[in-house]
Amino acid sequence: MDNIYQCTKCNKKYKKKGFLDKHYKLCCITENDNIKKNEELPEDYSNNEEFIKITNEYKNKMVNLTSYHQKWNTFHLSINDKIEILKNKYIFTFALERILDNDENLNVKIDDENNRCFVYLSKLLVIVKLDSFIDFTMVKLYKHICTFCEELIENVDNEILINALDRTIVKFNMYKLNIDDKVKDDVKKYIIEIYNNKYIQSHHIINNVVLSHGLVKKNENKEETI
Repeated sequence: MDNIYQCTKCNKKYKKKGFLDKHYKLCCITENDNIKKNEELPEDYSNNEEFIKITNEYKNKMVNLTSYHQKWNTFHLSINDKIEILKNKYIFTFALERILDNDENLNVKIDDENNRCFVYLSKLLVIVKLDSFIDFTMVKLYKHICTFCEELIENVDNEILINALDRTIVKFNMYKLNIDDKVKDDVKKYIIEIYNNKYIQSHHIINNVVLSHGLVKKNENKEETI
């Protein structure tokens, strides 16, 4: 019978002690971070009869989208893709770019002029305050990066995993604690640019719905770049 090695902190099991040792270091780091484990989308979103009508009109075309309160679909990312994310200097923005390569995750249209965004949430199109959306996106990115670290325990050196997780926690805490006044503004700018750039590259359903109903002004002269 094969030996089973179990983490004493979270009870995850591994077939090799070396894998448990890697996991244990990750587990100790994440155990001490200040991220709420069950943080959910803030309840400051709203909808009305107009949005319900729009949702009903396009519901068959939006059925394949991932609801924003759920985890992103990352099945399109290979092991090598995830390793490249962990190695990237700009780990949060690069992770978001790669995650949004999957059209199922393009479930938000940002209206930065009015400090809001239109979000596909639980089969409805709703409005969420832009700052709340940015905060929630950072939490989702943090959790996904931690998950990638855990998934890659058997595939990469421990140094890469710990370095990636250390950078992730430091960057997230800088954002969350607003240590530098410029950090939150930069994060907001980059997330908006990434989403806008993705929609320029594709004629996606959320983008088309929002623009066709005049919910966001279309600026033909503005070039979005990252």
